[in-house]
Amino acid sequence: MFGFNEHSMLLIENLRKKKRRVVVVADRLPHEVIKYLEANRIAVIHHHDQQENKYTKAGISRAKNIIMLHQQDIDNLNEFIDFQTDFTKYKRKNHQLVVYIHLHEPQSRVLFAELDKTMNGYDPAIKVKQINIYQSFAQALFEKQSILKSVQANNSAHLLIIGFGSIGQQIALQASAQLSGLSKTKFKITALDQFIMEAKRDWLSDYPDTVESVPITFRSFDIKSDRLEEVIREQEQPVTHIFICLDDDLDLWAGIELSNKFPQVPIFIEYSEGSFAEKWIQSEVSGNRLIYSLGTFQEVLTEENIFK
Repeated sequence: MFGFNEHSMLLIENLRKKKRRVVVVADRLPHEVIKYLEANRIAVIHHHDQQENKYTKAGISRAKNIIMLHQQDIDNLNEFIDFQTDFTKYKRKNHQLVVYIHLHEPQSRVLFAELDKTMNGYDPAIKVKQINIYQSFAQALFEKQSILKSVQANNSAHLLIIGFGSIGQQIALQASAQLSGLSKTKFKITALDQFIMEAKRDWLSDYPDTVESVPITFRSFDIKSDRLEEVIREQEQPVTHIFICLDDDLDLWAGIELSNKFPQVPIFIEYSEGSFAEKWIQSEVSGNRLIYSLGTFQEVLTEENIFK
């Protein structure tokens, strides 16, 4: 595995539970992280940008899978270029090897498609698969929690997405794909985010084809100071589903508060089944409230989901 962050840690833990041998190649890991990895029999290889032989040290010739899971797409693209250059320079052979590269931004996938031309084609023996863990997260959500039935029953879908970052945007895309065939359905998305202008710019840049097909309203909103209840009640088209995609613990609090105010509206929050968060929700929420789990990256980042 090349790159280390909170997401890669989840996949590493899953692989170790399956008794897979894991090698992590990363730079500037904290001492406590290295100690934890090595205590769990995970080989750690330190490298610097100009350091050679990192692929030899990682045992590329014997590896079955490589996953490039840096936080930034550009780091994964650079890693792939370095890997391909090394593979060609040293005439490496490994016919069982499959390389998985995480690319989230649409522009990154375009750049990756151009690599074949720029590098005069990479070794055809190398099997390369693109993944997008945020897309996988949203796909898993809609496979588990279909919204089609409730939408078809009312011919209306107004999705309120609170937090319009990587996950929120993928939820908007997946929901749009799922509802695109319902011609009689009145469909709308309202996106709330503290940094909504930046989120809107990213959305229009990354997904320009959705401008006409996905009716979306962007609204600046700070969960710490603004009132969600007022935003929901003032909507001309009633909100039918709420997705809370915040980056901190405020999502749990906001979900319970909204459930108290709007008990008939399905609300999706990130928590795992059997977790403390789920038990807290059950203790705080009375009656037949519609609170569901968005899912977690722990459920998505598994050997079965990634290496398929």
